[in-house]
Formats: sequence, C-alpha cells, structure tokens
Amino acid sequence: MELSVLFAARIGGASIGLYGDLSVTELDSHANMAVAGSGCTIIARSGQYANVTPFSADLPVLERIEIGDVAIAYDDPISLVTYLLVMKNALLIPSMTHNLLPPFLIREASLYLDETPKFQSTDLSLDNHTIYDEETGMRIHLQLNGTFSYFPTRPLTLEEQENWDGFPVVYLTPDGDSWDPQATHYGEAESSMLDNDGQLVDCDWTNLTIFEEADISGMKAETYTWDSFNGKVDAIASENEDWYLVDAPLTDDDEIRLTLDGIRAELADLSIVHEPALFSAAISNQAMISHIYMSLGSTTADDSACEVFKSKCPINDLTSSLTLPVIASMSAGCSQ
Repeated sequence: MELSVLFAARIGGASIGLYGDLSVTELDSHANMAVAGSGCTIIARSGQYANVTPFSADLPVLERIEIGDVAIAYDDPISLVTYLLVMKNALLIPSMTHNLLPPFLIREASLYLDETPKFQSTDLSLDNHTIYDEETGMRIHLQLNGTFSYFPTRPLTLEEQENWDGFPVVYLTPDGDSWDPQATHYGEAESSMLDNDGQLVDCDWTNLTIFEEADISGMKAETYTWDSFNGKVDAIASENEDWYLVDAPLTDDDEIRLTLDGIRAELADLSIVHEPALFSAAISNQAMISHIYMSLGSTTADDSACEVFKSKCPINDLTSSLTLPVIASMSAGCSQ
C-alpha cells in the first residue's frame, strides 16, 4: 500500500549538465536528502513519497518522488578495490544524470569527511578533500568540477549484485529505516554547544558508554563459545558433503547451548544490539541513572560506589559484581 507524503525535501541542482555522460556522485550541502539519479542500482523501494522543492522557489515542485535505497560502485584508482556504496532513504529521480549526497548525512553515517580542497588547505594532508571509512580503509579523494566536489561512481554490475558479500560495503548515509530531514533536535543540539557568552559549554563530550567490558567478562565464564559451536558444525560438514540438504533440526540441547551466556557474549562483542535482553537492561539502567541525576539537578554526579555503603543492587541480571551508587540504590528501593 502506498504511503502518503511524509515531508518536504529540498535539493540543489545548480550543477545539472556539467558532467555529460560521466556518472558521478556530488556533494550538495543544500540538499537535505540523498538523491539517486540514473547511475544507481535500486535495492529497495520504501513505498513512501515526498514533495521535493528545487533550489529556487521560482521552479516547480516535484510531487510524489519515491523514496528508496540504492547502491553505487566506486572503483578506487589507487588501491584498485571496488567498494559498494549504499545510500538509504534516497529520493529516486532517474531523470537526473548524477547523484546528490548531503555532507551532513555522510557525517551522520560515521564517515570522516573533509570538504576543504587540497589546494586551499593551510595544513595540507591526505585527509583534505576526502571521504574516509575507518572500518574498510576506503579513502575517496574528491575531485572538483568548477566549485562542485564530486567523485566518480557507477551502477552495480550483475556480478556485483550477485556476489554482494565479495566486496567491501560502505554506507554513505545512516543505516536506518527512515530519515526525517525536518527533525529539530539537530538544531537544538548545535545550539546547546555554546553558553550565553558564546563560549563552548564546559562539559565532557566523550561518548556515553552503556555497556562496559566488565559485563562481557562476567558472561565469558561459560566455556561453550562460537569456536566450539563452529567446530561442531565443521565436524558435521566433513562427515557429509550434502549436510546442508539434510533436514536436521536443532536438538533441545543445541538450542539451550545457543542461548548460553558464552554465545550471547560473542554476539554482544560484535554489537550490543545483537543481544536484545542485555541491550534493554543496559538502556533501562542508564535511564534510571539519568532520572536520578535529573532529580538531583545535576548530570555530573559521581556514579562510583560509596566506600561506606555498598549497594547490593546489580546493574543487570547478568553481572552481579557491578554496583550502582548508593543514591541510585536508595532511589530504586534496594537494600544497603
């Protein structure tokens, strides 16, 4: 079923026609959504639409532009590696000959972006005018067409589509099911960075950690891990070349082993979102601490255990060795 228009998107478009037949992706700070032109491979359609306003109010609004996920290929001329780049929640406008990529979305996807052309840099380095992905090592050296920053891209070949896992994949936009360009919390977050005197707010801006290494280490006491599980699978495979064709459901013992703390620890080591119970417990615990901080009128309270009173309330059901501060325990109704 088609969904109604969710929001109004904006695009630039001032560089239309500058690239000829060359398929490229261009940075556009005036766009609030990624735009997929004809040089992309569509991998998913969302069924959602948006009305798109061009860079000038004198131009007609593009109505009901479909939103979807696309992939493009980038052939690194230096490393000779082909990267598959994904743009999620992009406006699908096949009449455009190139793609538009907002720098804001690149940074939201946790990629490093430097928009300063190398010849304009006062501190020249390889980082200037690049997009860099730490996980895959991809470094795209941006080029200039006039004053527009771009890099050459192309649609995926049939081989690349069929052998997706054989290539490094990088998300150029946030890997989410939706994107709301009208969200106000970005502006609110930026405004909160300065105080009334125009100085940076004196605060520790380090990322909040809701899942400590101690949580994992406490779970790893269980000896049945992925190594032993994979060993068992390999042993079965070596005995029967067609093992994958055999209808052999897991036994009750196998299912129990897959839910043991060792396996859960391995999953959480990859990402805490792979272990829903632990993730939920950590989020709930952090929310409780935040409410306590708010009731105290401070977000800088010390959460270390009191030397005189020690809480008996565990942070979560999986690790009993970690304790909350005494004030948290009192508020939570735990005994001291």
